[in-house]
Amino acid sequence: MIKRKGFALALVLGLLLVALGVVLLIERVWDIPILSAWWPLVVVVFGAAFFVSLLAGPKGLAFLAVPGSVLLMLGLILFYQSWFNLWSTWTYVWTLLIFALGIGFWIFNIQMKQRWIRILAGILIGIGLLKFLALGFIFEKLIHISNSTLPATLVYVVVVILTGIWVILIPYFFGCCRKETPKIEPGA
Repeated sequence: MIKRKGFALALVLGLLLVALGVVLLIERVWDIPILSAWWPLVVVVFGAAFFVSLLAGPKGLAFLAVPGSVLLMLGLILFYQSWFNLWSTWTYVWTLLIFALGIGFWIFNIQMKQRWIRILAGILIGIGLLKFLALGFIFEKLIHISNSTLPATLVYVVVVILTGIWVILIPYFFGCCRKETPKIEPGA
């Protein structure tokens, strides 16, 4: 079991390093600016690598969903901010990392099936989304930190929609409102 865990992690990490090396070689030899324009995708790829290891490895690697989701979200945030030059949105967009942490724990709990992890995931997702909404409203709608550009407004609107979906799905995914089924002891 430990050998399989190590193999999955080594395979993914090795493939990532080979891919990064090929990209750097292409940049140097043919002078094609790949990483200078697309550098946040390196963080996305490393986040995705955790999920590839999670899927390729044994069940004991479910914990990789937690750092994988945070790295994936960080890479997507950096890519979005880099692409639209919205670095000022860091004043509130960091709260999405709390949301990603909750998503990671929720994915981790798919295997672990522990009530406290499910509750923790729900709390982190809720805190991340609600902080994003509150701080986003303050910095975008009241202070106009990014001058209300279309990309900043679109992300804010998407998160409002996601928060509504989260509120609807709380009872289903996080079990705060459902009854726990009693365990029946054999022979009882």
